[in-house]
Amino acid sequence: MMKKFRKAIGAKDEVKGGLLDDAQRGKFFDMLGEEEHFSAVVTCHKSSSLGSVVSNVHPECSVLEQMVIEACMPLMVSGTQARIIADGGRYSRQVYDQIAAKIAATIGKFNAAPAIDFVRSDITAGVQIADIIANTIYKATRDHHANVAETSICSDLIRGGRLLVFSAKLDVLKPRWLATG
Repeated sequence: MMKKFRKAIGAKDEVKGGLLDDAQRGKFFDMLGEEEHFSAVVTCHKSSSLGSVVSNVHPECSVLEQMVIEACMPLMVSGTQARIIADGGRYSRQVYDQIAAKIAATIGKFNAAPAIDFVRSDITAGVQIADIIANTIYKATRDHHANVAETSICSDLIRGGRLLVFSAKLDVLKPRWLATG
């Protein structure tokens, strides 16, 4: 799909979600709607109470770990081993291996532990697709009041149940006082 999309918008290399204009996003979601898929996006803005506290108290890689877990749990099929492929362009291999082990251990408590790979987005079309979806959701929710299922360019996929969008709970990282407030 990404090859077809790059051709449609005249891009030669990796497509970055943050650089697309509204017409290109519209084209992307029209094409994505024709594909067989199911996706989940977890949001957490640093300007929210939860995002502000968690991002100031915990290392970013710990927040990444918890957000991947929250995004992937609804996609797990009982009794089957899933494969999680995520963008791996920010940390060292050692850090990604530690994150992968923690994710596998957590998800493994409820289901078969997934295989986890952190890959380069410039050579992995699926990560580019995830980047565009996540960036579009971010743009649609940054005012914290938008009903993304009604107002975003990907609302048909959300209403059709093919794209789950929900706020992060980050229960493992959340301080007790925030959990009771």
